[in-house]
This record gives sequence, structure tokens and C-alpha cells, in this order.
Amino acid sequence: MNNFESKNLFLANLIIIVSLFILLFFTKDLYSDYQITKDNSRTLAKELQETNNELEKFKNIQNTILEEDKEALQRYNVDYTDSDILYFIHSLAESEATWISVENIKLSNWVENKYGFMEWTINIWVNYRSDDELLEFISKLTNSENYVIFIDEISFPFSHNLWDNVEVKTNKVSIPLTVYYK
Repeated sequence: MNNFESKNLFLANLIIIVSLFILLFFTKDLYSDYQITKDNSRTLAKELQETNNELEKFKNIQNTILEEDKEALQRYNVDYTDSDILYFIHSLAESEATWISVENIKLSNWVENKYGFMEWTINIWVNYRSDDELLEFISKLTNSENYVIFIDEISFPFSHNLWDNVEVKTNKVSIPLTVYYK
């Protein structure tokens, strides 16, 4: 080999080495970023799989709860009309040989409450002679199979001696009812 060829070979090797050094110097961050991205991708894929498994468990729990509550909520899936409720209240008061009489009824408008149920407030004024009859009337009113009726609060005086010798005393009470349906 002559001197000229060896200088060219040396320069060619030097250029290749410098080019590789420059290539490695500028691409080392790209390679490390690639490794970090690949590791993050594997970690996120694993977390996604765990989250999907957990979501599937929650969906199964939700379906179970919905199936169990479906029967309980079915009771609220009834459309009520004013006349149905009024007829129910009057027929309940007049059903047995009781001394319960409905004196007055005040109806409010249907309002949607914060739970998504339609809520209807009804105030009834009832005349009664005995506490037991009133409590039985309230029990039948709130334990109806066809209507979902609640009494949030009620206050009335307990009577001690209702039967005088000649005169029969009656008491009057206001009962605020709340009817719900979905």
C-alpha cells in the first residue's frame, strides 16, 4: 500500500469513527427516551388492564344491586291520579265501623325531588274519637299495597277520657302525607 492510500484509509476510518461518535452523541437521548416510553407504555397497559378488571367487578356489583332493587323500585312505578288518592283516603276512612271522618283535604302539585322521584304532598284533616282508631287508620294509610305514602311527622293529643256520660267527644288532627312515584 502506498502512503496515499493509507492516508485515505486512515481518513476514511476517522470519518467513520467521528460520524459514529456524533451519531451516538446526538441519538443517545432518543434511545433512552424510547426505552422510557416503552416502559411507561407497558406500565400503563398493565394499569389499564387492572382498571378494566376492577370496572368489570363494579359493573357486576351494579347489575346485582339493580336486579335486587328492581322489585323494590317497582312499587314506585305507578302513575297516580288525584281522584285515585282521594278515593283511597275516603274509602279507607269509611271502610269499617270507625268514627274516622275526613273533614278536609288539601292537595299540592307534583314536584320532582332531588332523588328523581315525583313527590306529592297531601294534607288531610281527620276527626276521630279514639286514639286506637286513628293509629289504625294511619297504619292502613301508610301500609297500602297500591300506594307509597309516608308521614314525615304528626302530632296529636292522646285522649284520656273520650266518653262522657251523654256527649261524645271528637278530636281533630292534621295529617301531612307525602306520596312518591317514579
